[in-house]
Amino acid sequence: MDTKGCDYLFKVVLAGDATVGKSSLRLRLTENQFDPEITSTERVEFGEKVQTIGKAKTGNQPDVADCFENLPYLDFCRAKTWLWDVPTQETEGNLLPYFRDTSAIVLVYDITQRNTFENVGDTLNKIRTCGMIKATTPVLLVGNKMDLADSHRQVTMQEGYDLARQEGCIFAESSAKTGFNVKNAYRHLLQDMIDNERQKQYLSEKDDYVRLYDKGPSLCFTWCCC
Repeated sequence: MDTKGCDYLFKVVLAGDATVGKSSLRLRLTENQFDPEITSTERVEFGEKVQTIGKAKTGNQPDVADCFENLPYLDFCRAKTWLWDVPTQETEGNLLPYFRDTSAIVLVYDITQRNTFENVGDTLNKIRTCGMIKATTPVLLVGNKMDLADSHRQVTMQEGYDLARQEGCIFAESSAKTGFNVKNAYRHLLQDMIDNERQKQYLSEKDDYVRLYDKGPSLCFTWCCC
């Protein structure tokens, strides 16, 4: 992965049951596209997302169109995210090593298939107890397929919000098909990843533990507009 010109490098793993739309979310986030013929992931698929945050303090303009100008706490910087879309059918022993050195996790369920939501707690517990991630690793819980909410919803927004709050996750409902809320959900996750990285840098220079930012409990949000 080319790291030239980037201030931060992140690895994000997409997890969740088959058919929930992980690959479609990866494609929407990295290429702003939707492929109706996309199939379930049979091997690890990768994608890159380069994001410019804040306004440059020089006369140079950011060279990506989707610049996040108003993220709190953040000065101008560039972050590159390496997205790992892991195959659901892998055995547990083969799957968990994918989470080594992970900066964040995107855990996806389908709001039109209740069983995918009911499996979230077990999946998250396995990930958190596998010894591959830190307790501070941000988790974004995504209820996908919002475009079908009016006719096929089986999981309410409140249920998703309550589970995210219980597990200390960021929460969003989105649609990989239309792009609804995908960018905004990533914006919140990116902010948490950068906060974690800056805190690590700060603590490496100090003997005592001091939080960089007092943001209160883990951020949960129920509705965000693009």
